[in-house]
Amino acid sequence: MHPPVNFSLPELRAFIEVVRSGSLSGATTKLNLSQPALSRRIDMIEQALGATLLDRHHDGTRLTAAGRAFLPHAEAALAELRDGIESVHGAARGESGDVRVAMVASLCNRAVLGELERFRAESPDIRLRLHTTTSADVSELVRSGEASFGIRYRGDPDRRLQSASIGQETMMVVCSPRHALARLETVSVARLAEETWIVWPLHPGEPDGGFIRVLASYGLKGSSTMITDSTILQKQLIESGFGIGLMAATSIREDVAAGTLCALRVPAMRGGLSVVMVTRKGAHISSAARKLMDRLVPAYAPARQKSSRRKNRT
Repeated sequence: MHPPVNFSLPELRAFIEVVRSGSLSGATTKLNLSQPALSRRIDMIEQALGATLLDRHHDGTRLTAAGRAFLPHAEAALAELRDGIESVHGAARGESGDVRVAMVASLCNRAVLGELERFRAESPDIRLRLHTTTSADVSELVRSGEASFGIRYRGDPDRRLQSASIGQETMMVVCSPRHALARLETVSVARLAEETWIVWPLHPGEPDGGFIRVLASYGLKGSSTMITDSTILQKQLIESGFGIGLMAATSIREDVAAGTLCALRVPAMRGGLSVVMVTRKGAHISSAARKLMDRLVPAYAPARQKSSRRKNRT
């Protein structure tokens, strides 16, 4: 029989934040703790469990086998507690409180912003918190309970999450209007082989965020890439002629209309990425969050469906 395990919520959160940050020093700012105080919390949880969860190195921390085994349970426990607190507060205050949304930056298009603005105007007692990040981080925020729901590219295979397809995002090859490619009516894949691609990571953790794999699927093996950490910088670099990019159509529509970017017609590279809404299985989702979820789904519906709905309303 195992002895009783005795540790508190602060120790649990300390462990999770160190894992996310990759180091003790990285977690101190988020938790507003000194490094010795943070180390004590990690020591307390390891002593309580009778196992080493983190290996400390000069360049950061790494999970041990015990740490990897414990992490999903720690995240689930913290998320469940947040759900419990939120459900109690929700019952007491009704339609008020926080709705936290995690979303891939390039999916925060004009239609979405319009729905968010209307939601805020119609629900003044709800505090809307929007976090734009990568697909992997969207899942992480939802899994940990820090986001009520998330919108990302492609489904997440994690069994703790539910992924519902809500649309398809068309991807387009873009370049500077001054680029030689901008003068061509159509562009072949072979013509793109020598170009440098400005990359915003699709799948963090893979080489070039998974973009090399995407290019290889079109036969563009060995292409040069330049990685950026934001879609804004990606656009700026492409506008300045540092290379070309593959970007979501909705995120570049205004730039193309303004003449700062040129969308190329590359018939062999037509395609898109599925857009999914992710929630944590069994999570408490407030009525306000569900209301916003329902409002955002049509923003990603195919254009023909939106057109049909407009006709039905007239």
